[in-house]
Amino acid sequence: MSNTVLDYKKYSAKCCYALRFLNISVPGAVPVGEPVWLKCDFDLEGDDLYSVKWYKNHVEFYRYQPRDRPPGQTYRLAGTFVDLDRSNSSHVLLTSTDLNSEGLYGCEVSGEAPSFSTAKSEDEMRVYGKLALLKNLNHLIFCVSKR
Repeated sequence: MSNTVLDYKKYSAKCCYALRFLNISVPGAVPVGEPVWLKCDFDLEGDDLYSVKWYKNHVEFYRYQPRDRPPGQTYRLAGTFVDLDRSNSSHVLLTSTDLNSEGLYGCEVSGEAPSFSTAKSEDEMRVYGKLALLKNLNHLIFCVSKR
């Protein structure tokens, strides 16, 4: 009888791992052309990592799956210029920004089978233009982003 109780406790502890989302770090505002680090902090609490996915406006643009070779892959999406060599399960480097980079960024973390527990967090990033003066014959033209 005691073996049954011990087995049950062992199974219960194994089933109760819970993925915890700790923090998402997305800069609130960046100038056009600047690089951006996106950061996703999480605690698997004993579970194995299945995947980390990054979204802009709910469309996936980067995925990290440690069992894949290579583990990171990107999906074409306007405004997301991912440096695959410097991105990983916790960080994504956007090498440059343009006005299309603005939006709602989300990080979704999933644990491995059998639980596939998932946690997600989102934050907004704004992109602002730089004031530029262009000399056009005898006129000065001011170029400013619309946002």
